[in-house]
Amino acid sequence: MKIKFWGTRGSIPVNGKEFCKYGGNTSSVEILPSENISFILDAGSGIRNAGIDIIKRKEVEKIFIFLSHFHTDHIVGLPFFTPFYKENYSINIFGLPYIYNTIEKIVDLIIGPPFFTLTKENFKAKILFKNLSIGDVFNINGVIVSTIKVNHPDPTLGYKIIYKNQTIVYITDNELIQNNQLSLDNIEKVIREKHVDLIEFCKNADVLIHDTSYDIDDYNERIGWGHSNIYSAVMLGHLAKVKKLYLFHYDPSYDDNKIDTLLNKTQKFSKKINGRIECYASSDYMEVEI
Repeated sequence: MKIKFWGTRGSIPVNGKEFCKYGGNTSSVEILPSENISFILDAGSGIRNAGIDIIKRKEVEKIFIFLSHFHTDHIVGLPFFTPFYKENYSINIFGLPYIYNTIEKIVDLIIGPPFFTLTKENFKAKILFKNLSIGDVFNINGVIVSTIKVNHPDPTLGYKIIYKNQTIVYITDNELIQNNQLSLDNIEKVIREKHVDLIEFCKNADVLIHDTSYDIDDYNERIGWGHSNIYSAVMLGHLAKVKKLYLFHYDPSYDDNKIDTLLNKTQKFSKKINGRIECYASSDYMEVEI
């Protein structure tokens, strides 16, 4: 499988010379189990470039969009996804209904007045809406997709994608520990005790893409916001025996130098706990072969 990162920020898109290395688009990650099928995780501003690229590739026929939740940074790019307006695509949109009882009604709010000029009636692609539940497991063209509830304000899903014995886990907007004063031993203890299901969900994954919004030094002012500090994410990956962790959903105030620092800290922390997990910093347009 191949992973393409199209947006790796959280909260709001950013731009400027200090954001060139890692990019400024909000969450959107494409997974390609084959050349003609595209799985897209979240529809932040990065999905716009994903759509442009899909059309250039031409071989993609089926697109599956999985929304973790409906906060603005995860859906703002949805109206600008070009394949919606092309006849030759079949697009399925998945998500966990919240307040409204169907995904379609939520999309109607996103794409339509007063927030957008067009409505889904302007779509030319074949569109299907799929309501998900927590714990769903299903098969799409030989790809096994699983869901899990994560710790974030308003219902939010994490996704696991398995294809031909390769596993990718995508967990964005997830606050693992609501405490900034824990020792290393206590971080491990709390995650072991409170996140048994999450450790099992991530177990032995080839890739874990996880919320690492904050440096440990900044997290104290953001406890309860629904996002993780870097050390918590490393510990989860370590306990789940994940092979590779990709830092993700960076705070919009973090420039390239700051993200370099986050990566350095996570790598040192992994060594300190005798972890075997490899840590990387995701960036817009990064491609990863599994």
